[in-house]
Parts: sequence; structure tokens; C-alpha cells
Amino acid sequence: MDIIESLYETEAGDAVALRLREESTGFGSRLAGRQLRTKCLNLLNAEPAKPLLLDWTGVPLVSSSFADELVGKPFASLGPLAFSARVRNVGMDATVRGLVDKAIMQRAAQVVNGAAVDRDVR
Repeated sequence: MDIIESLYETEAGDAVALRLREESTGFGSRLAGRQLRTKCLNLLNAEPAKPLLLDWTGVPLVSSSFADELVGKPFASLGPLAFSARVRNVGMDATVRGLVDKAIMQRAAQVVNGAAVDRDVR
């Protein structure tokens, strides 16, 4: 049994789950979002056949910059189809969902308009 299986794999073994509340002490900075994004990308790369569940349970509020780093940048980099096939958001409060949706929409608009996307999210 490896560390990913023991710490992140769901009980059914069909996905890896990241419980955001347990992974960070704060959700208000770009740096915190970047650190969690790195962990998410590592999990996605380590388990390419399994989706990643981002469990937002217990996260009442995030900053726009946190949402952009954690969700917006990977959405723009992976593309809408690959992102939605690989990443699932669960346990989201309505306020957090609104902020994450806004971050995704802003990144999507940048891609459509030809703006550069950070290449470090691949």
C-alpha cells in the first residue's frame, strides 16, 4: 500500500480525495491556493485513471485569488473537458461555489480571448 492509497484514495478505491479543510490552515491567499494546486496536480499525475475529488466540506469562504490558483488555473490549462473529467468538487458552500465559478469563468474568458495562461499548472 502506498502513501496515496492510504491517505487520499476513497474507500471504494475509485477516486482520490483531497479534504481541503485538512490540507490548509487558510483559504485567503494566492500562495495557499498555489500550494494546494501543486498537491492536486501531483495527485492527478500519480493516479491518471482516477478522478480527484476536492472536498470543500467545512470551508466557509475563500478568496478570489485562492480560487483562481486552485481551480481557475488548472481549468484553463487542462481545458473544460479534461478538467471536468478529472476534477470533481463536492461539499461546497454556495458562497464558495460562486467564487470558484467566477474564477473559472474569468480564466475561460482569458483563454477565449487569447491571453496567456500560466504554463506551470501542467
